[in-house]
Amino acid sequence: MANPSVEINTSSITGAAGGVVISRDTAQSFSGVASLRAVTDGTQTGSGTQHLTLAGTYPAGTYKATMYVKGTAGVQLYGVLRPSGSGGGDAVTSPITMTGGWQRFELPAITVTSSTTTQFSLMVRTTAVIATTFWVDAAMLVEGSTVYPYKDGASENWAWNGAAHNSASTGMYL
Repeated sequence: MANPSVEINTSSITGAAGGVVISRDTAQSFSGVASLRAVTDGTQTGSGTQHLTLAGTYPAGTYKATMYVKGTAGVQLYGVLRPSGSGGGDAVTSPITMTGGWQRFELPAITVTSSTTTQFSLMVRTTAVIATTFWVDAAMLVEGSTVYPYKDGASENWAWNGAAHNSASTGMYL
């Protein structure tokens, strides 16, 4: 994912649905020094935030996404991985109930059939009309259907494909 942990800024993070205000927060983080904070105004179900990878040439195939979330205990959130322009449908998690600590979302694997215009959006949404604050950090999109520990270009045996902490990264799991 481009800018997976908002360490420097919120570039490539597109807004929010349902009156949500998003910002970079250095008081909360799972990885590094920052996370993406979403403050919902309680006006609609599905309020949330979105990480948007860069449009590009993702090969046709299977992809898996994970991210870490933190929010008020008892609030339910769900995750969505959406490929646009790819001939594939959304992958949606079952809702999870926040515990107040960092929790990992694992989204179902998704298969895309076209590599020419695929763009991935990784979203976190509320399940009810509720005013709340939650944080998202360490978003990761990988080829295949295996769940891996979070890594980015700052991890051992990994490298950034562009600007550090503001681009996708590649590496090997050893």
